[in-house]
Amino acid sequence: MQAIKKGVALFFILYSIQHSSLLRAQSALYDRFTFEMPFQEALMLLRNHKKTYQNINLGPGTIYAIRRASLNRKNNRLYSVTLTSKKTVNLKQASSYLEKSRSFFEKEGFEVVYADPHWDEPLLRDSQKPCIRMVQREKNLLIEMEPIGQGSIYNIYVTFYNYDWFVAKITGRNPL
Repeated sequence: MQAIKKGVALFFILYSIQHSSLLRAQSALYDRFTFEMPFQEALMLLRNHKKTYQNINLGPGTIYAIRRASLNRKNNRLYSVTLTSKKTVNLKQASSYLEKSRSFFEKEGFEVVYADPHWDEPLLRDSQKPCIRMVQREKNLLIEMEPIGQGSIYNIYVTFYNYDWFVAKITGRNPL
């Protein structure tokens, strides 16, 4: 009987460790940035790894950066991280960035859940709707890509969200 109790206790300890590490893995937003991490901790992480976060490759010929304004917070907790094209791009480059970044994320296991019919053509797409949204359910992660600009000058934004938080937000369940 004592051996059974020890076995059950060991099972629950191992299950708890595995379950808590799974929750931590699911809370990742981008690299070491995690959902609901204290904002000051996120700022320190950005400062300590400035070079790493200034040259992020999301496909051949794409360079993104994380800046202080890229860390989105509410109640001093991080809820999303936005990567921005490091330099402004022209219309042709904007289309290329979107195509290469989408391909990169699909290779990483993300699947498209919404795409504007003209998602890779900034002048033709409906700016009142999202450009493209992709999810990776195993990591509880949603990304949204947007070209923002006008005429021939754009920046490409890739925002990482916790999937559950995003769903709660758009359905009005008031997250954070």
